[in-house]
Amino acid sequence: MKTRFAKQRLMKTLKAEEVNGKAYKPIEEARGNIGIFIDQIYNRRRLHSAIRYQPPVEFEAEFRQHGGHLCIGGTTMINNSQRSLRALTMLAAALVVFAALPGRTANAVDTKSLYERLGGYDGISAVVDEFADSLFADKRINEFFIGMSDDTRAQFKQKNKNLLCNATGGPCKVISRPAKEAHHGLGITAGDFEVVAGHLKDVLNKDKVGPKEQEEVFAIILGLRSQIVDRPDETRLSRDAVAQR
Repeated sequence: MKTRFAKQRLMKTLKAEEVNGKAYKPIEEARGNIGIFIDQIYNRRRLHSAIRYQPPVEFEAEFRQHGGHLCIGGTTMINNSQRSLRALTMLAAALVVFAALPGRTANAVDTKSLYERLGGYDGISAVVDEFADSLFADKRINEFFIGMSDDTRAQFKQKNKNLLCNATGGPCKVISRPAKEAHHGLGITAGDFEVVAGHLKDVLNKDKVGPKEQEEVFAIILGLRSQIVDRPDETRLSRDAVAQR
C-alpha cells in the first residue's frame, strides 16, 4: 500500500514539475527530459520530507554510512527500503513515457524568476525576518546565537536576505562570507540542520509560499548543506570543545 502511494506521489510530482505545459515531439525527447528530471533534480536536488528534507542520493549515502540502519521519525529504515526507493525511481522513469503521446499542447510557461515569485525583496525580507526570529527563540539551537547583540542579529538577517535574494535571481549583492568559512568550527550537526530546515518550512507554509517555490528554495539551501554541517554523526560538541578544535 505504501509503495502504491509513493508511486502516485512521484507521478504527481513529475507531471506537475516536468510534464505539464510541455509538448514533447519525438518519444526520445520525452525520455531524455524526464530522465534528466529524475536523475538531476528529483534524486539529487529535490528535498523529500519523508527522509528529513534530503534528496534520495544524499539520504542513501548517509544510510550506507550507518550500516544500512537509519531511524527516521521513529521508523528504522532497512536495506529493503533502500532497494525499494531505487526501484521506485526507475519504475517512474518507465511509466512517464505517456507524456510523449500526441495531442499534448503547451500551456503558457511561467518565465518569472524565483525571486519574483517569492514576492521580490519585500517577500524575501519578510520570510527571512520570521525565519531568523524563530531560530533565535528555539532552545535546541539558540546556543549558536548566544551573545549576539541586536545589531549583530540585524546583520545576520540582512546577510541572509541578500544571499537568498541573489540566489533566487534578484539584484542583491552577497555580503556574507562563503558558507563553509562562516560555519566552520561551530560543530553544527545534521540534526541542527534539520531543525533549521523545519523552521524555514514552517515560515514558508505560514506565508503561503507555493510548493514549487518551496522546492526551489530548499534546493538552494540543500546545496549549502555540506558546507554548513560540521558533524554528520549528529553528536554536537560542547562550546568549549568546539573552541579547542
